[in-house]
Amino acid sequence: MQPAGLVFSERQIVEGDWSSASGEKGLKKLLKQYPQMDAVFISNDRMALGAMKAARELGLRIPHDLAMVGYDDVPESGFFAPTLTTVRQDLREPASLAISLVDQMIIEAGRDEKTIVPKTHLFPPQLIIRKSSPKEGNELEQT
Repeated sequence: MQPAGLVFSERQIVEGDWSSASGEKGLKKLLKQYPQMDAVFISNDRMALGAMKAARELGLRIPHDLAMVGYDDVPESGFFAPTLTTVRQDLREPASLAISLVDQMIIEAGRDEKTIVPKTHLFPPQLIIRKSSPKEGNELEQT
């Protein structure tokens, strides 16, 4: 938020339990705490579905009044109304690396070797832009 010149506040955060119901409850609470909010990032797509329900119940139009971005890119996110902008994180690549490293550790343990050096591996996510958030520079379409 700092690079965008925005000020962070604890009242801009609520916790959920990864369910759609907690997304619905969380958005309602968040809007009470921070009514001037015009966009929200939601920790998973299931909670985003609940948040979309809450927004509709409150008479908010997505993305006109409130833009939303989820995380996971579950297959259903393309069928939400409006379709959900989300972050896709490929889990196959890190899982494959983890299996290879464990396999290497098992082989080395059998030889009484230890050559694995701790490293950081970055797996960049992909932003999937759909209709729940405006594209920069484009006019909003009616949802």
